[in-house]
Amino acid sequence: MSSKLKRGSMNLLKLGLLAGGMVISLNQTVIAQAAVATEEKTAVSLYNEGLDALKAKNYALGLSNMEMAIEKAKVDKNDKVVSLAMKNGGIAAYNLGNEYLKQDLVDSAKMTFDRGMLLNDKYGSLYLGQGRVLEAKESIAQAMEQYLMYAKISKEENDVKRMEDGYNRGKNMLIRQFNDKKYETVVSIGTSYLAANNIPDVLYLVGKSSAELGKQEVAVDHYLKSIEGFSAAGGKVDDKVYYALGEAYEALSNAPKAIEFYGKITDAKYLTNAKYKIEKLSSN
Repeated sequence: MSSKLKRGSMNLLKLGLLAGGMVISLNQTVIAQAAVATEEKTAVSLYNEGLDALKAKNYALGLSNMEMAIEKAKVDKNDKVVSLAMKNGGIAAYNLGNEYLKQDLVDSAKMTFDRGMLLNDKYGSLYLGQGRVLEAKESIAQAMEQYLMYAKISKEENDVKRMEDGYNRGKNMLIRQFNDKKYETVVSIGTSYLAANNIPDVLYLVGKSSAELGKQEVAVDHYLKSIEGFSAAGGKVDDKVYYALGEAYEALSNAPKAIEFYGKITDAKYLTNAKYKIEKLSSN
């Protein structure tokens, strides 16, 4: 390899160098040198070098090469290289962003996922990455949007495993919010979740959060739908739903309905309290 090509390769590597975990900002000299080196290469050669970098798990270099290949291919009107480089550039961005997340470099991860989105916004894993970034930043509503988009794209691709991963990440985030007593957040983002994936567990969470906010009629509606969901799936209704429904009807001064649902409980965890409540309500 000539000394000129070696210098070109070194400059390309600078596009992906790290310092203290942060991406080095390219100064104007390096940019100019990289531009000269790039001019000597075709879109195809840049793309192939990018693929070699990805195979070597050098995702920073791979992403940079894919971006340069796209720019070169657009000038050359090489649509095939543009399409392939966008696809693989998205993959490179996800893997590089994931490496940043492992190092807790959340801002660097976000910038990298953003770069990936510019290349391939149909790549579901980028939405997964963005969701993780936003959840880490406590932007819960936005994180839910990204997880649901990840699930939606996976569903369209008939990838059940990844679809369920997206839904589970959203549900687990809801559970954490509920455990932190952030009931308004649970109701808000839980409603968005249910529009995409209407499942009994989340119906219960939204119902329980509504009850905690004093909205007992809304809670009752969600509990009943949760019971319908469990029954439609052929599963056993979780007794926590019956107990919560009894409590909601009790708060609404509807003793007969409260007794009815307390009476359905068999789980020892709730049974003693349920029997006590039935006796109390029956004596009034």
